[in-house]
Amino acid sequence: ENKCIPISPKQGVWKFLRLQDQPLYLIAGTYSGLLLYKLVNGKWVFQRPIYGFNESSRVMEQDGEGYVWVTHGYKGAFRLALNPRLDSIIEVRHYDHRQGFPTKDLINVHKIDNRLVFTAETGVFTYDPLSDSFKRARVLDDIMGGDNHVSELEQDELGNIYFISDDQLGMVRRYVQGEYIVDRNKFNKFYGMFNDDLRRINILDHENVIIGVKEGFIHYNPNTIKDYNHAFSALIRKVEFISHRNSDKIIELFPDRSGEDAGNIAVPFHSNSVRFRFAAPYYDPITKPVFQYKLENFDPGWTDWSEKTEKEYTSLNEGTYTFMVRAKNFYGTVSESPVFTFTITSPWYRSNIAYLIYALGIGTLLIGIFQYIDIRHRKETTKIKQEKHEELKNKEQHIEKISKQSSEEIAKLRNEKLKAEIDHKNRELATATIHMVNKNEFIAGIKQHLNQIAKTAQLPSTRKSLSKIVKEIDKNIRTDKDWEQFEYHFDKVHGDFTRRIKAQFPAITPQELKLCCYLRLNLSTKEIANLLNISVRGVEISRYRLRKKINLDTNVNLVDYILGI
Repeated sequence: ENKCIPISPKQGVWKFLRLQDQPLYLIAGTYSGLLLYKLVNGKWVFQRPIYGFNESSRVMEQDGEGYVWVTHGYKGAFRLALNPRLDSIIEVRHYDHRQGFPTKDLINVHKIDNRLVFTAETGVFTYDPLSDSFKRARVLDDIMGGDNHVSELEQDELGNIYFISDDQLGMVRRYVQGEYIVDRNKFNKFYGMFNDDLRRINILDHENVIIGVKEGFIHYNPNTIKDYNHAFSALIRKVEFISHRNSDKIIELFPDRSGEDAGNIAVPFHSNSVRFRFAAPYYDPITKPVFQYKLENFDPGWTDWSEKTEKEYTSLNEGTYTFMVRAKNFYGTVSESPVFTFTITSPWYRSNIAYLIYALGIGTLLIGIFQYIDIRHRKETTKIKQEKHEELKNKEQHIEKISKQSSEEIAKLRNEKLKAEIDHKNRELATATIHMVNKNEFIAGIKQHLNQIAKTAQLPSTRKSLSKIVKEIDKNIRTDKDWEQFEYHFDKVHGDFTRRIKAQFPAITPQELKLCCYLRLNLSTKEIANLLNISVRGVEISRYRLRKKINLDTNVNLVDYILGI
C-alpha cells in the first residue's frame, strides 16, 4: 500500500541469502555478522542474530554441502557451518594467500553453474575439498585473463556470464558446443562509469540485464542485434594554409568529402603553415570517436588517439607532404584513412638560380682568398728568415753566456765540496766530543762511589789508597773543559745554536741547554738519560720543565721546535 514497513531493528544489511535446503529461512549479511529471518504468512519476520561470527558479511554464497561462504575485502574468505537450529555458527574456517589465493585482499565469491567461483586480486579460483585449498579455475581464468581483478560475476539462464574487471564491463557468451567467446568491445563506452567500490550486475531474464553505474543504471538487451563493426570513413573537412607575410591571408581548400586523394597542391613557401580540420560521420549518444593522424615526411608515425578534430603544422620546410587521418569508435572499429598531398615550393633564396649565384659568388670568394693567402705566405716566409737569423745570433750570445756561467758554477761547486768536507769533519769531532763527555761523566760517577767507599773504609791504608786514586782521577777528568770543547764544535756545525738559544731564553739552565743540544741531535730519551746521568723519567720531567720555560704550546712538538731554531 505504498508504504515501507521495517522488518528488523538491525541496521547495516549488505545482502540477503535464501537457504537452499530450508527455503522458509534466509540469512542477512550485516556490518557485524549474520541475522536470521523466516517467511511467515507471506512476510519475512526477523528471528534472531546468528552467533559465532562477527565479521562484515557483504558478499556470501551457499555451496552444495550447505556451507555458507563469506568473503571479506581485506581479510580473505570464511567457510561457516550452521547448526541445525540456525542460531549459531559451529565451525569457522579462514582462507587467504596461504591456501592458494595470490593475496588476502579483494576476494569475492560468486555462483556459476551452481558451483562457487572465487575471484581474487588477480585470477579466478575454485575450492578443492581434497586439499582444502584453492586452485585456478582453468577455463574462466584463461578467458578473463589471469592478471585481471574480476570484481563482479553473474550468469543468466542461458549460461552467459557477465563480469566487471578492472573498471571494464564484459560478457562471456556460451555456445551449444561448449565454447566461450569473450565480448568486451560493445561495452567499451561504459569504461570509467562504474562506482569505485559498489559494483552490481542484476540479471532479470535473458533479455534484460541491469548494471549499476555512478549516474544511474545501464539497461542491456543481449538479443538486440547491432553491427558494432560497421565500417565508416574519416573526412578531411577543411585545409587552411596560413601566410607568415600577412597573418590574415589564408588559403582555404575543401578536399573531396569522399575521403579520396585530393591531388598534389603546390603552395608558396611563405604559406608554409597548414591547419587541418577533420571529422567522422559516426554517432553514438554516449561516446565520441577518437582520431589518429600523421604527416608523412614530417611525423615519425601515427600519433596517439585523441578527441582533437584539428591539427596545425607550422614552419614546414619545402617538400612534398601527405596528411592522413583515421577515426576509431568506442567499439574498436578503425575507419578508412583519407589522404591529402601538397607540396611546399622552395623560397627564392633556395631556387636553382639562387644556387647558381651562390656558386659564382663562392668561386670568386675562394679565388680572392687563395690570392690573399699567397701574398700573406710570402710575407711570412721573409719574416721567418729574419727571425731565424736573429735567433741564431741570440743563441751564439747565449752559448757564450752559458760558458761563462759554467766556469763560475764549477768554482762554486768546488767551494761547496770543500765546505761539505769541513762540515763532515766538524760532525765527526762533535761526535767524538760527545763520547768524551759521556766517558768523563762515567768516570765522575766512579769517583763519587770511591769517595763513599773511602769514608766507610775501616783500614787507614785502604782509605789512603782510595784517596790516591781519587786524586789521580781529578788530575785526568776535565768535564767542564770537555763540554766547552763540545759546545765549540757543536756551534760550528749548528750555526751558534747555544748562543742563539741563550739569547732567546736567558733563564735557561746549563742542564736544560745540554738537553736542547741533545734534542737537536735527535737522540732518543734513553741516550739523553745516559748522557745527563739521570733516569728516563728524569728526562721526561726535564722536557716538561723546558717546554714550560720556553712557553711552548702543547700542540707543538718539542723536537720540531728545537730543530727549527
